[in-house]
Amino acid sequence: MAAEKVVEAVVDQIRTAGLVQIEVSARHVHLDKESVEALFGVGHKLTPKRELSQPGQYLEEERVDVIGPKGSFKNVAVLGPERKHVQVEVSFSDAFALGINPPIRQSGDTKGSAISDNLFILRQLSDLPVRLLLTKARSSRFATFI
Repeated sequence: MAAEKVVEAVVDQIRTAGLVQIEVSARHVHLDKESVEALFGVGHKLTPKRELSQPGQYLEEERVDVIGPKGSFKNVAVLGPERKHVQVEVSFSDAFALGINPPIRQSGDTKGSAISDNLFILRQLSDLPVRLLLTKARSSRFATFI
């Protein structure tokens, strides 16, 4: 409880001082309508869990696994709303662990990003995996932006 009050006071001081808030975003994916339906079923709509600081953006209840040539990450967040293209956003160290070499881009900027034929997104159904090869996926490392 005391820690929450300290955090609240610091946030108030930042707002009052006019400082810029900087956030860090963990690995996540953005899906298009076709991929949502392939992973979760025809007609499935993503289920918002909570809003993000960016207006109109939110964390979804749905989670997926991302699999690359060298490694994988389980339980990766899906962010909404649906996008025009599938995008996997990872840090430099995540990209290395997956075995990919994506360009550095701001979130949502897929222009010039390579189409990946070696990244998979997987959804667990009980003990049986459903696999979707993302032939239209664009991957990017996070860029720092304000």
